[in-house]
Amino acid sequence: MLCLRLPVVTFADDEHRRLLYDLSRRCQEATNSFWQQWELWHVQNGSAHEIRQFLAALAKWRTENAATKPKLPKRTPKTMRLHAASLVKWHKDLARGIENPAPPAPGADANLLPAVHEYARQIAAHAETKPRLNLLAVPSELSRLIYHKMSAEFPDLNSRTRVLLQNKLTKLVLEMKSAYGSLSGWMSILLCQQGRPSSTPPLPLPFDKANTKVSLGADGEVHMRVRVDRFTEPGETGGKSTEIDVVIETRGRIARYAAPLHQVAAGLAPLAGSSIQYDHREKKWFVLVSYQEPAIEQPQLNPGKVCFLRPARRHPWSLRIDGHTRWVGGSGSHITHRRAAVIAGRWSRQENYRTATKNRKGHGRERALCNVLKLEKSWRGFCKTYNETVVAEILQRVADNHAGKLLLLCPERARFLDTAGKNPRRREESSWPWYQFRAFLRRKCQRIGIELVEAKEVVEIKQETR
Repeated sequence: MLCLRLPVVTFADDEHRRLLYDLSRRCQEATNSFWQQWELWHVQNGSAHEIRQFLAALAKWRTENAATKPKLPKRTPKTMRLHAASLVKWHKDLARGIENPAPPAPGADANLLPAVHEYARQIAAHAETKPRLNLLAVPSELSRLIYHKMSAEFPDLNSRTRVLLQNKLTKLVLEMKSAYGSLSGWMSILLCQQGRPSSTPPLPLPFDKANTKVSLGADGEVHMRVRVDRFTEPGETGGKSTEIDVVIETRGRIARYAAPLHQVAAGLAPLAGSSIQYDHREKKWFVLVSYQEPAIEQPQLNPGKVCFLRPARRHPWSLRIDGHTRWVGGSGSHITHRRAAVIAGRWSRQENYRTATKNRKGHGRERALCNVLKLEKSWRGFCKTYNETVVAEILQRVADNHAGKLLLLCPERARFLDTAGKNPRRREESSWPWYQFRAFLRRKCQRIGIELVEAKEVVEIKQETR
């Protein structure tokens, strides 16, 4: 699943712009109503008292069974500990009536297998005595109640929009983390340890392929016709929707990012849950499109052939294939010039504001930092474009050499991408987004079928072979 954030060029009718903004306000009100109804139902049903009883029983169980909990022998290898964890899950599934094949045992340390099997069986039996909370965050009864309440209170929202919004909020309730501690977020709200979420600005309007049509115009522009409202004609019982024609920007600098939208319009990439929102900072409308990548032809790879990738000190990346090291991503001179320009612009703007007269100051933090934020945004965009380009080049070379495994050595400090363009005499917090590079590389490797082993796993492999 991939996502795009593309600006809206124009609307076919100016009235649709105002209609979308009003519906965004209604979406914000519907979100607050969801949380209000959810908390009110749990308060009326005494869910907080039930959670407190469960936590007291759990603390008592942990105190009484702390000394009797089974433990693995000391100095057990990590491979056997991971195998023990999979065996515990297998035994728990058997106790629940789920029959799955037993996980395969690792080849090393076969003499420890009986002890590991006995440990997994005892842990699974020990977990069966653990107290259970017979309370759901969003039971089916509450879900139906919220749906009917939202339908009665917000009839001007499209029914599909209401369903998508409720599904999104339900998922948020289940996945929300607590502000502190190990409790779930919804439990902390019911125990009055933190407040429920609330929204003030207009929220994005969700839609999917059920209420959207994507097509290509005669001039190459992408038209997205969404139906997110609902109204009733006089004398009719059924509801109708306004088809809002949204023209999306797909030319110029963002043409390469908007290219997948043409696949969505052609039906090659299925459209998934998306939304349209108004950005108050940029004062523009944006469409957030989610789609599924179309299947690609898998290259012929040799699983036993390995390539090594690492960040270099005098150039961006080094890729070692068949005993030969090659530079990837160019010499890096353009990175040096771009970072030096961004840093110089940031310093000059800070100095100019520091020495400015009183008439030019005192207009708020946003106005004072707007130019600095523009430089920061341009640097992030440059890094993202470079990372995408380098990942495509690396995997193309790996696939051309039919290598089935890529070992990525963890980037460290004092590498070229961290230090290029910086002044060693001045402190500058302009780092390189390594996490973004790894995320791009991981996703592309999974799509092509190349096994990616990162630095931490490489260290473990070396330790096990010694």
